Amino acid sequence: MANPRTILRQPLVHFLAIGALLFAADLWRSPPGGDAEATIVVPADVVEVLTGSWHKRTGALPTAAERQGLIDEYVEEEVLYREALAMGFERGDLIIRRRLVQKMEFLLEDLSPGAEPTDAALQDWLTRQAEDYAAPARVEFDHVYLSRDRRGGALEADAAATLASLTAAMSADEAARLGDPSMLPSRQSLRTFERVGRDFGGDFAAALSALPAPSSGDWSGPIASSYGLHLVRVRELVPARDALLDEVRDEVRRDYEKAERHAGRKAQVAELTARYAVEVGQP
Repeated sequence: MANPRTILRQPLVHFLAIGALLFAADLWRSPPGGDAEATIVVPADVVEVLTGSWHKRTGALPTAAERQGLIDEYVEEEVLYREALAMGFERGDLIIRRRLVQKMEFLLEDLSPGAEPTDAALQDWLTRQAEDYAAPARVEFDHVYLSRDRRGGALEADAAATLASLTAAMSADEAARLGDPSMLPSRQSLRTFERVGRDFGGDFAAALSALPAPSSGDWSGPIASSYGLHLVRVRELVPARDALLDEVRDEVRRDYEKAERHAGRKAQVAELTARYAVEVGQP
């Protein structure tokens, strides 16, 4: 026989209990016996909210007449709401249907917050989803820029001659003086190839990633960008690697908890669906 305490801790039991409370509240707000006996109660906390909203909009508390006007508007809205329900306006309305479904989804997620994730659970998630959190490859390089606009038809020959003049001992600034002025610094500090692509263009980033790892400080190229040609010296290449949990803990935890809430909601929907017989009409 199931333990009563275990049963009480089940999310579906919580959901059914909340549903019963909402049903009882609806009966209290709209007691049976016809419209003549219907009662609209404006709770004190609702009056407080209406008054606070007025104060926020106007910067002053409502007068007695204004306060009564707010209450009258609330009552009118409640009357129209009840009459609309009584006439079945919510049935067949896809917008209202979707809103009610969303509220149920939020309720089910609130009822299944899940346990506090352990480091082991987060690490397991990270291992299984490693590609989503991997630290991308990064590169540091120097470049000498030769402008297509300035050099025109001599661009290719000038690039070959400049490459022959460059030495491993030259600093980035010294090498840059052999080329043309550029808005992009001659020394590009460690950055991802995605960032390189944003600055120089995707084709440049792809060509740069294909260069061998730095060894003796040799210059390579030319590599084309949307601006012209570049002679390049790769200074450091940091390969892509899997992220460590401490580096991406907050992101992993957020994704893990989102997945757990989704799984919990799906399980509860499956439990509720099992209560229904489903018949599908044939076209």
